[in-house]
Amino acid sequence: MSDEKKQVTVELTAGEVEGIDQKASEQGVSTPDFLAYCVRAISFGISYAVSMLPKQGQSGTSEG
Repeated sequence: MSDEKKQVTVELTAGEVEGIDQKASEQGVSTPDFLAYCVRAISFGISYAVSMLPKQGQSGTSEG
């Protein structure tokens, strides 16, 4: 697999799109990131999908 990114178009019902938007919002991610995760999970498995999630920095406490 290459790192080159391409876009694909899918047709969904308005209700499906609304549901996807809601699930993405519940997870605190953008709809495109949520959809990319779902496609990767279904196509290549959960471990691969998780490895492709955007890195958000190190979690934990900081000294202030």
